[in-house]
Amino acid sequence: MFRNPFIKKKIVCIGGGNAMPKAVLRGLKDKNTDDITTYDIIEGIKKDDPFAVKAYEYWQNLVLIGLISLANVFDPDSIILSGGMAKFINYEKLQNELNKEIVVSNVKLLSAKTENYAGLIGAAFLAVEKFSG
Repeated sequence: MFRNPFIKKKIVCIGGGNAMPKAVLRGLKDKNTDDITTYDIIEGIKKDDPFAVKAYEYWQNLVLIGLISLANVFDPDSIILSGGMAKFINYEKLQNELNKEIVVSNVKLLSAKTENYAGLIGAAFLAVEKFSG
């Protein structure tokens, strides 16, 4: 469930690799996550490990808070998610929650077809555009 970030939550920007377990440390203090990676969390979800499920749900809520903020500021038609964790997001659930909470027109969540390479490809296009005259 979405929690208002302006009341008790600090908005955190997170990515893949080890970032997800580190981000959930504040909210999930019942387990040491020093040696746990995002990949461990995903494997735990596949095995219905309660800690992994709780960590994933907490992380997905942080992603939702960030998406709500972005949508309310920029009012996009769609938001494209990329990176290692993007393939594990429940897009339908997240999109429904997002559209319930935003104050602008509905947003469509999409997965980048180029996955982890989306940022690199975008940067390359910007460089070509800038330096091609």
